[in-house]
Amino acid sequence: MRCSDIPRCHKDDPAVYRSAAMCHPAGMTESHLAHQIARTLRHERDRAGLTQQALAARAGLSQAAIARIERGDRLPGLTTVERLLAALDRQLRIEAEPLDSHLDAALDELAGTDPVE
Repeated sequence: MRCSDIPRCHKDDPAVYRSAAMCHPAGMTESHLAHQIARTLRHERDRAGLTQQALAARAGLSQAAIARIERGDRLPGLTTVERLLAALDRQLRIEAEPLDSHLDAALDELAGTDPVE
């Protein structure tokens, strides 16, 4: 199942989204991306000393929406992420990094084996 296969009326249902195999065009599962965003937003909200309700009021969202995003149940759009971060006096920065293949090489080295190519 893909995100595009989920009927619009079920898009906010976390159970339906969890059952979707791939919900991100780059191949990253939505839950992984949602949890990264959730962790960042929750950290920044805590750093700012705001409640979910206070952040919701600043960003023009409901407290329930903030809670779903912070739990990783809902993957917000980029404009929503930017709006939430702006309400926290923060901005979005994106970085690219290598996949975890470097860990495989390190494990092979520790095990005394040659890496598989």
